[in-house]
Amino acid sequence: MSDYLARIGMVPLLTPAEEIELGNQVQAGHRVTEELAGASPAADQRRTLRLAKRAKDRMVAANLRLVVSVSKRYGGRGVDQLDLCQEGTLGLIRAVEKFDPTRGYKLSTYSFWWIRQAMQRAIDAYSRTIRAPVHVAELHRRIRGLIQQRQHEGAGAPTIAEMAEMFGEKEERVRAALSLQQPIASLSSRANREDGSELGELLACPGSSPDEVLQESDRLQGMRDILNLAMGRMSPSQREILVRRFALAGGEPHTLAAIGSDLGVSRERIRQQETRALAIIKASAAGLSELLAD
Repeated sequence: MSDYLARIGMVPLLTPAEEIELGNQVQAGHRVTEELAGASPAADQRRTLRLAKRAKDRMVAANLRLVVSVSKRYGGRGVDQLDLCQEGTLGLIRAVEKFDPTRGYKLSTYSFWWIRQAMQRAIDAYSRTIRAPVHVAELHRRIRGLIQQRQHEGAGAPTIAEMAEMFGEKEERVRAALSLQQPIASLSSRANREDGSELGELLACPGSSPDEVLQESDRLQGMRDILNLAMGRMSPSQREILVRRFALAGGEPHTLAAIGSDLGVSRERIRQQETRALAIIKASAAGLSELLAD
């Protein structure tokens, strides 16, 4: 960080006149880019674009100290200062691109908002284990500000209903924003026990163990192998009856009567074909077991 500060400290600040001149050059470059609309630039247009790039780079370099200054306000919020400066620089670049010197305000005044917004969004994105959407994080900041104001005034904390009405939000969204204040415990953290157990070791797993999962996977694969082997030994009509009877292709299972009606045969004939198909599956299962045993 000290090397970075030393480098940006060597860049001279801009005078008001230089700021206006460079800002006009950047805006001129934007106009040329819009006029070209992807076409190749002429010689004078290339010169304007080169001047615009140099002006933009100089304006950014001369205001990096402002980025560092703003980053100090957001220290201790879960993001390294150098990372904050990097995000803030992106905000500064955006400010330089949009800066209009004809409006009369200084670049530092205009870019402060862009720098601060970029850093705040970086904190919202990277400082939490679970990333919150931008609109939820913004509502959380507003709620936090309101609570701090109430505490400063000596008033009681606002209710969820009051905050929802004040901010024009649904109560569910207010609750979601408030949940960001809850700390997230690491499963590797030490539990309050003399044996030094970690928190993750004390939590019961509601699901199956890894060995049980593997066994179930092997069982299902075995069933698929048996079914594929059996299907190859059936007649086309037997395969169709089995698929429709047990909904193997999805959907709802069909009754014997419904299948018979569709195929133009009796219910009893469908039952007989089903029995034969199931017998083929049983025989295939026995044969596969013998093959695996060998």
